[in-house]
This record gives sequence, structure tokens and C-alpha cells, in this order.
Amino acid sequence: MPPACWENCDRKATSPGLFSMAPAEPKEEYRIMSEKEDRQYREMLAAAAKRMAQVDVPRQCAYAGVAYDSERNEITVESFGTVSVIKLPECTCDPPLHIWQHLSIFQYLEAAAPAASQQSWGSLADLPEGGHVRGLSFDREVDRMVSARLGKHSAEVIAEAAGRLGGEMRKDPKADLSAVFHFMPNYPFAFNMWFADDEFPASGKVLVDRSVCMFLNTEANGTLASLLVEMLCDAADALENGEEL
Repeated sequence: MPPACWENCDRKATSPGLFSMAPAEPKEEYRIMSEKEDRQYREMLAAAAKRMAQVDVPRQCAYAGVAYDSERNEITVESFGTVSVIKLPECTCDPPLHIWQHLSIFQYLEAAAPAASQQSWGSLADLPEGGHVRGLSFDREVDRMVSARLGKHSAEVIAEAAGRLGGEMRKDPKADLSAVFHFMPNYPFAFNMWFADDEFPASGKVLVDRSVCMFLNTEANGTLASLLVEMLCDAADALENGEEL
């Protein structure tokens, strides 16, 4: 079941494949939404604002590891390498984030509880609420993007692209390349990649942290995983083309 803030939305119309995010100046083509999509986004944002009004914001921000300025009534978050300020009670963010990234922040802030990240990694298909089929679908989407786009880049370019998204490279004996990214300070994702060889194309997988992944459901975790890989592809392409992100 989709998160509460995603009720009645057209998931297909607003999937990561149709929108992307750039840290400060989103690409113009990614800012275009249909009238229906824009209305849905505004409705979901308004619903999130109503729920946030009932939340103990200082406590939840402390659980999430983000800063709350009570005088300005603002939350400063860093998500996938982008620092954005969320203004309450409107729940707007500056600079703007991808719509699902933006809405998922509120879902996480509502649900966050004291839980230290153990970086105990698991697949999307193995998430505890039983979203096996949906998790496999997201796994395939990630793998498709890696094979089609990221696999053409060198390990050096991908590592630099990861750094631009706040990623930290790590050693994983099971992968050719591995990095940890943070959707929120206390909410990490791991990305593993295997480069193409004579038998197989490049492939990849996003892993969730079992110790904190319960604060978002399969749909939210999977959408963020797909978005992360799309952002990584965009960053690697930009580096190769000498473009600014």
C-alpha cells in the first residue's frame, strides 16, 4: 500500500523515470508536470502539511538527525548530497527536491523513532512488510538503468559522481564497486555495482538498511532507490560531458 502522503496519486505518471532532480537548478524539462500531476503533488503536499502540524517537530527532527530552527520554524535536511531548507507550516523546500524525495521526507519525519543505523543491508524484495513482488520490480528497474546508462562509465567517474551525491565509497567483496548514500542522515542506502564482462552486462542493486528501513514502506524505499540510481546516472553523464550538476 502506498504511503499515506501518496494516496490517490498516479504512481505511473510520476515515477522517477519522468522526473529528475538537480541540486540547485533543476533541469527545465524535469520541472514540467501536467496539470493533473501538479494538482496531485499540491494535494499530497497539503496533506503532509496537515499531518506535520500534529507532529512534535523538535523530537522527530532529533530522531531523524536533522536540524530544526524553532525561531524560523525551518528544518534543514541533507538528502542525497543536497542541503535543502524546509519551511513550516507550508512544508515547501528550497532548493526544490524531486517530488517523491520531498514527500518521503515528511513520511520519514512522521515515523522516525530512536533507532541507530547498523548498516545491516538487505534487498528491496526482502523488506519486512512483505512487498516481495514490488521489491523485485524496483530491483529490475535499478538493474535496467545500470545496464543501460551507468555501465558505460568508468569506476573513477562513477566514484566521483557518487561523491557529488554525498556518497561514500566502501569495500564490499561481493561487488566491483560499492557506495553508501544517505536519503536522510540516519537513513542510508547502499549501492552495489558489477561491471560488464564477456558474459554479462553491467548490473547493480540498491540495498536498504534493515535497522531503519521500517520507517518507510516498500513503495517509498523502492522509489527512492530508483531515484538514487537515476541521479547517479545523471551525475556520471554530466561529468563525462563536462556539465555542471
